[in-house]
Amino acid sequence: MDTKDLHSLDDAIHSFRIATQRPSYHRWILDGLGFDGGIASVRVLRAVARLTTDDGGPSIGQVAAELGVKHSTASRLIDNTVKGSLLVKSVCGDDKRHTRLSLSAQGDAVLEQATVRRRQVIAEATVDWDDHDVTKLAELLHRLSFSIDERFVQA
Repeated sequence: MDTKDLHSLDDAIHSFRIATQRPSYHRWILDGLGFDGGIASVRVLRAVARLTTDDGGPSIGQVAAELGVKHSTASRLIDNTVKGSLLVKSVCGDDKRHTRLSLSAQGDAVLEQATVRRRQVIAEATVDWDDHDVTKLAELLHRLSFSIDERFVQA
């Protein structure tokens, strides 16, 4: 691959990350959600939703891994969302030493509203794009994320 292309891709990824980390973007996503938590709380809710299976909700460690943060950081974030009545902690049926997490009805509603708002931003940003371009970008971003994650995820 051409070095110029790699530099351009790196710059584009950096610019996208900066755009989605701006306080004004976070305020827009959070506006009207009716809770006191920040964007980190929404990320926790999304992680719990993504990791929940028919067998139950995820552990704190699984959420930490999904978010790419230390267990102690995830634990603090989770405690805040529990205090905000967005998540429910319950004792694991298999091992009483472990905690399982699930979305409360309020947490589910907050996550749904945040997802609608986030997707609205994406829809508006890509309104003039061909459907093929949106599909291809999604495929390539998933592929890139998987390739990078494969290298750096610690088992």
